[in-house]
Amino acid sequence: MAMSRRRRRTLLVWTGATAALVAVSATLVATLRTGETVETPLRDEPALVARAPARVPFSAMRRRAVERVLEEFVATAVTRRNVAHSYDLTTRAMRAGMTRRQWAKGDIPVYPFPAVPEKTEILQVLGSYRRSVLVDVSLVPRSRADVGASDFTVELRQVGRGRSRRWLVQSFTPLRVNPKPTANAAAGGAASEAGPPPEKPISASKLDERWLLVPLSILALIVIAPVGLGVSEWWRARRAEARAATRRELPPLPARTRDQTSSSRPS
Repeated sequence: MAMSRRRRRTLLVWTGATAALVAVSATLVATLRTGETVETPLRDEPALVARAPARVPFSAMRRRAVERVLEEFVATAVTRRNVAHSYDLTTRAMRAGMTRRQWAKGDIPVYPFPAVPEKTEILQVLGSYRRSVLVDVSLVPRSRADVGASDFTVELRQVGRGRSRRWLVQSFTPLRVNPKPTANAAAGGAASEAGPPPEKPISASKLDERWLLVPLSILALIVIAPVGLGVSEWWRARRAEARAATRRELPPLPARTRDQTSSSRPS
């Protein structure tokens, strides 16, 4: 039984190797006969290059149309008031397959913000193309809101033709959501807008006193410096004379005093 198992394994191995060799040989023969290679053939054709859409001017008419849609979208979808009306202001990509009934429930892919729709302002036009617009928008919150003025990036696409052409919101992404400023921050902001406090003028009397110190100091140096040098030289001369006097030799004794001294000595 052991020998039969080994023979079966060996037979299977040789059978598989033979089949693989036959397949490779058949492929080589077919390639040599047809003269074709298995590699992807090269084509002498221009490569396909993705081109960016051409920009168009963001005219005043286009701005007004975009601002109307933005204000209406903010008043409904963003503030979550009459959300069902905003269904017709969005593209299919924005709705992501949601039905009108589902959209009306308010669980929509739009960042909620307690904005004042009339104060919606376009800060910057990032791109203006034939069928799309990308802008940064600033929203101002209501007075009792817990957030401050914030910025959003909005993409709008133009659909329809002729008189039925209209702008729809493609995406609404928060760019910068700021917290509500505190009272101290508001006071600081008001102070910065008002400008720095005026500097107090320096009185003429204080200015004169300060400037008088300079010439007085120079005059004092001119007078005191020679006097100090003179006193120093005089003190050095006195010390030199005192040292010289101590080093002088005593005068010789008179003759009488010398004889008396010699006679008083014992013989």
